[in-house]
Amino acid sequence: MNIQVQSSKKELLAEFSMPKGEGFSSVKITQELLDASSGKITLSFSIPLRDIHGFWAPDRYYPEMRLPWTYEFTSGANRYMPFFVWTSLDSTCRGAFALTCLKDDACFSAAMSQAGCIYEMNWTIAVTEETEPFEFLACFDSLPFPNVITAFRHYVVLTNPAFPDAAWAPVYCTWYAAHAAYTIDFLDKNAALAKEFGFGSFILDDGWSYDTSKRLTPATCPEWFSEIGSWKLSEKKLPDFLSHVQRVQASGMNYIIWFSPYLIGKRHEMFQKLKQRGSILFERDDGSSAYDPADTEMMNYTCSRFLETFKKYGFDGVKIDFIDFARPNIDAPHGRAAYAYVRQLVESIRAVRPDALVEFRQFYTTPVMLDLATNFRANDVPFDFMANLHRCALVRAALGDHVPVHSDPVWFHPEESSVNVSRHMMAALMGVPMISVDLERLSSKHADIIKRHISFYHDHLETFRQGHWTIRYRMGFLESVKVESDTEIITFLVTGPIKKTENKKHIILNLSPESIPFIGKSLDADGLPSQGTIPMGGMGFL
Repeated sequence: MNIQVQSSKKELLAEFSMPKGEGFSSVKITQELLDASSGKITLSFSIPLRDIHGFWAPDRYYPEMRLPWTYEFTSGANRYMPFFVWTSLDSTCRGAFALTCLKDDACFSAAMSQAGCIYEMNWTIAVTEETEPFEFLACFDSLPFPNVITAFRHYVVLTNPAFPDAAWAPVYCTWYAAHAAYTIDFLDKNAALAKEFGFGSFILDDGWSYDTSKRLTPATCPEWFSEIGSWKLSEKKLPDFLSHVQRVQASGMNYIIWFSPYLIGKRHEMFQKLKQRGSILFERDDGSSAYDPADTEMMNYTCSRFLETFKKYGFDGVKIDFIDFARPNIDAPHGRAAYAYVRQLVESIRAVRPDALVEFRQFYTTPVMLDLATNFRANDVPFDFMANLHRCALVRAALGDHVPVHSDPVWFHPEESSVNVSRHMMAALMGVPMISVDLERLSSKHADIIKRHISFYHDHLETFRQGHWTIRYRMGFLESVKVESDTEIITFLVTGPIKKTENKKHIILNLSPESIPFIGKSLDADGLPSQGTIPMGGMGFL
């Protein structure tokens, strides 16, 4: 494979022939090439259109089994990562292409040449004073594509940092259960019940920094975030809040608060000031806008306001939301400023609380962020356990084993079937399980299902925490996921067959759309013994 390197003025700076061997082959982009780039550097290359039937990129929640005429995405330190892979029909790699400059804004583009029977591709990287020499990587190993994502992470981050025990504790979150319509009484009762159910952390999500009490509906969505930006607790909505926090912590739970550093509501006093000085990056249709992380005055204002609240109430951690809103842009790069902002914020929080828990969401759960956060969560998937499963799988592929990947909170209709509630909980076990339901209003049957799965998580925590994860896709569909320790295997079965393993305990979680013939101990979705099958939403034990 030949690679051409061009400057922003379309001048040819160099040509390389990519060596082809096992694993990632590399071409180095030197300081000399960066100095000659005139602000941007473009790497051009192509791949024959043979046995290619799909692709995956970090802006996709699923691998796609289609051949686009064109495709493009941008990445930066705080949104996606510079990685792209073409796949065959059985979801193995036919060509993966990546960069090691994880903090710089970069754009990947692909265009189908019908006449040439190839995909013509480019990586264009914004070159700033901070850009350092980097490598362009290519891999053609016929491996399951999640393995190649993991191999990329290993290439750019040799070892993952150690994560605190508290990051592995199951989480109760207020978001779907209440949105911004909670009271101290609601929070107290659900925190107490969550502790009884086996949860170890409690997240107070959006709604604490303004007086309005509301639920998210099509009617409230257009103005939802319009009041965001003060980062002071609403004492009108949440009187005597400190006592509430201390009660939850005294029960043994970690108390985590939601915070969105770039978000500013259009009705907030700072919005017009930011707009006048050109610091608003874009406005959204939910009443919010995102400001430029390079605006140090606004950054200091926002962070100091939040840190005052964080210290005042003695929180144990923070859920940092929407830092991917400063979208990468090779013409006006934001990646390094966003990274510097987030690092400064996290370091300020840890100066107050050295063992603080920090949650990041999916689109910024990238290798460059591994040393900043302690929890890496799948993006929002209310009611959708299959999407939760896929998202946890792809976050795991990007970050590797032994990382606290958190599921999106489980949320389902109050009259949902036992089978589907069990499937929700099984999908959540693909990560550290998180739920967001009003525990006071749960039916006894649903409560039993949640308790049983949280107990299962605790019983098998060492496998989930220390085991090796294997993720299998086929024709774009998730076939199965398994985690294996020295003593047991836990398989999340979606479409694939059961594969027997000698000398190890094997537990099968049946997320498939049918009962599976089975000889051995099995339980149905309600935890009752079953004969001859693993029922839908049930478990089997070999």
